[in-house]
Amino acid sequence: MLEKIAGIIIMSGLILSVTGSIVGHETIKTAGNLTLLITIIVAGFMFLRYYITTPVIEFSGTCIEQKRYFSHYKITFRSGSSGIFSGRASLHLGENIKIGDKAKVKVKGQSILQLKKIN
Repeated sequence: MLEKIAGIIIMSGLILSVTGSIVGHETIKTAGNLTLLITIIVAGFMFLRYYITTPVIEFSGTCIEQKRYFSHYKITFRSGSSGIFSGRASLHLGENIKIGDKAKVKVKGQSILQLKKIN
């Protein structure tokens, strides 16, 4: 949801900026540029806060669910120590694991960074 809102704000900033340039109205152009600048600052702050405060966790688990979406996989693992974990993996990582496979998983937040099958 947050990505959609950010996309709408960025598109509106671009539209304002381009429209202000074409029409020659400096106030509209400045409003579009400020909208883009504020969006970039907020997104950068949120990224840095996530990067600094979210730890990387490693665990071993069994894949119990795998769903393929257009841009990523949603994979759920069952682990003895941490219970059930559900997260997003890239298409490249998600292709390598199937339901029932045991794997060593490295995660940060809800993002799966690495998957290594355990035989």
